[in-house]
Amino acid sequence: MVGHTHLPYVRPYINRQLVNPGSVGQPLDGDPRASYAVWDDGTITLRRVEYSVREAIAALDKINASSVDKAGLQRILETGKLF
Repeated sequence: MVGHTHLPYVRPYINRQLVNPGSVGQPLDGDPRASYAVWDDGTITLRRVEYSVREAIAALDKINASSVDKAGLQRILETGKLF
């Protein structure tokens, strides 16, 4: 299992599986829903779940960041895309 790229995937790697569960708040694959992985007895499944994007965007007002950065984060939360 790896992380921090915000891109959910399961890929073969040598004789193992490489898994990135994505991101609960900012998956960057074009799907803004929260992304996570479930490991059940060796079987890995990527799943998505809706969450309140509006609440996450409203919480941006409470962080110490520039308006440009906050606008970028809002776009990511709404679209699931970096650009």
